[in-house]
Amino acid sequence: MIATVNGDPVPVQSGQTVAAVLLSLGHASWRSTRRGGRPRGVFCGMGVCFDCLVVVNGVPDIRACQRVVEPGDTIRFQWGAELPAAQPQKREAAGADHPGADHPGGERPDPAGPDPARPEPHARPPRSDEQSGGSRSAEGEAW
Repeated sequence: MIATVNGDPVPVQSGQTVAAVLLSLGHASWRSTRRGGRPRGVFCGMGVCFDCLVVVNGVPDIRACQRVVEPGDTIRFQWGAELPAAQPQKREAAGADHPGADHPGGERPDPAGPDPARPEPHARPPRSDEQSGGSRSAEGEAW
């Protein structure tokens, strides 16, 4: 299998992650921080941090420790913050016929404000002790 790393063809093994390929080539770092340009590479090795970001097939911010290399992949180092190439959307494809199609997120905000009869989606239902008007101790006494 062959992949391209920073413009150079490189043989890779099936199942190898991008980080494994880069480490096998002798690279300890392949990204720099947005501020300060400090070098970064593999830190946690399990996808928790974002120190091993690379650009794969033109898509930035790919975690090298999680991405398995596929034949023909184009991998390059990522220096600073990079944004993905903007893809223009057609209004028809985005569903322009529904009422909130021209508003980010798909819905227009209600000019009258939130509906008090409809709870926020992240609101939790009240506990039984909250419904009774107060908290209770472990012994059942009101505080």
